[in-house]
Amino acid sequence: MEEKLSLLLDFFITLTMGGLGFIVYYQQKKSFTNKLFLLFTISLVTWVNFNFFENWVKDESLAKIFLKLDFMSAPIGVFFISLFLVNFPRPESRITLKKSLFLFAPAFLASSFAASDLIIKDVFFENDKIGFYDGTFFYLYALVIVGYSFFGLGVLSWRIKKSNKKEKKQMKLILWGFSIMLVFFMVFNLVLQNYVSKVIFRVNTFSPILLIVITGYAIYKHQLFNIKVFSAQLMTLLIWVFIFLQFFFINNWMNYVVTSITFFIAVFFGILLIRSVKNEIDKKEELEIANNKLLKMDEIKSEFISMASHQLRTPLTSMKGFLSIMKKGVYGEVPESLNEPVRFIEAANDRLIMLVEDMLNVSQIEAGRMSFNFKKENVNEVVQEIFHSFTVMAQEKNLKLEISLAKRLPKISMDYGKIRETISNIVDNAIKYTQSGSVRMETIRKENVVQIVISDTGIGIDKKGFEFLFDKFARGEKAQEIKKSGVGLGLYLGKRIIEAHQGKIKVKSEGREKGAIFTVELPIDKK
Repeated sequence: MEEKLSLLLDFFITLTMGGLGFIVYYQQKKSFTNKLFLLFTISLVTWVNFNFFENWVKDESLAKIFLKLDFMSAPIGVFFISLFLVNFPRPESRITLKKSLFLFAPAFLASSFAASDLIIKDVFFENDKIGFYDGTFFYLYALVIVGYSFFGLGVLSWRIKKSNKKEKKQMKLILWGFSIMLVFFMVFNLVLQNYVSKVIFRVNTFSPILLIVITGYAIYKHQLFNIKVFSAQLMTLLIWVFIFLQFFFINNWMNYVVTSITFFIAVFFGILLIRSVKNEIDKKEELEIANNKLLKMDEIKSEFISMASHQLRTPLTSMKGFLSIMKKGVYGEVPESLNEPVRFIEAANDRLIMLVEDMLNVSQIEAGRMSFNFKKENVNEVVQEIFHSFTVMAQEKNLKLEISLAKRLPKISMDYGKIRETISNIVDNAIKYTQSGSVRMETIRKENVVQIVISDTGIGIDKKGFEFLFDKFARGEKAQEIKKSGVGLGLYLGKRIIEAHQGKIKVKSEGREKGAIFTVELPIDKK
């Protein structure tokens, strides 16, 4: 029973370590470190099996062969382990072919000598266990093993000191795992093999289990690889291994058939699961890359708008000044026939100035460069000023413009100019999109906020309109029909300004042609 359990444990290590190597490799095939991880797991699995079977087989001649193979595979395995440690978590520099051959030369020579009598002079059997007599070059062979081990662990320790905090945790876990395994490996194989029992010697053979646990923990805790894909692959592999190991306990053909069917079903659905998870991760990564590109393009666009706005603002302001001077008759009396065209030019110029200003403000907000001049101000004064500035516009459309101001409102910390701009834009929209009826402005104190409420009897907002009302360059269909010249920046900009004041902007509407109510809330300073 003991021999059977040992064999099962050997199979478990073989399948798990081998599977782990291929899983890590397929995470990123082009990674040099991942390739080294695969090579070291293959060489480690090879050594574990030779080491196990030299004391498991009953045939003495076969045991001698496995012992020779054990000693031949060990230098190559330790070489790949040290090379992996030197290049973990990523190579410092590219390993050239000459460097690789130079580093591999001692392992190749030690492995070649192990095939002769220079390392193992002779073997003996005692208490159902194989032992050996040292050859001429045994200690030189041992020096190669120890040298590779200390080289890999030493370089990794040196790199830990240079690494960042996250990498340091990853590398320390790997360092501890490999250190313990290599100590077991060197002490049991080079020193204690002739002196301990077969049962104790197998502690060395099964020491890679500790490495599996530590590597798995490092991957889970510090995300050395894509954790979702890796977890799916590893769990699927473990299920396959455990089902496969059941074949060793089968007593009749019926159980054999059931286990075989279960195994093939597990393999089929396991592959589907891994593919599904991998496809999901790949799509998320593609979306993330596309999103990053869009953000970069949006940043470039904002920079361009900012630059263009700066360049446009000066000539537009100059044009406004010249039009004003011309209207005053500084350049001579303006013919009556030109009064109407001049008025249209002035209105168009004003719209362009407002558009440029809005675009410049948007680009500054998105770049985090908009400055605010916060002072203690009275909201009623802002609303009253806006009321007077829009009175003529409302009269021209035969609309009733109403105002109601709350008494004894406390002064609040705000940027007077930017709040005026935001409220003005809402009132301007209310008048533009109201064909008949009224527009009402009022201030209300409510708990810890001051509310500025603008209500109208205009075109209203449907359910679809609410979805993009505060989006950049967004305008409702009805709004576009009434006024085609708008660009849809006012509400977007206003919302960002109010949020910068730690306030809120809300809107209500019963639907098309039922008016709208905009409520701006600004916090009262806590004393």
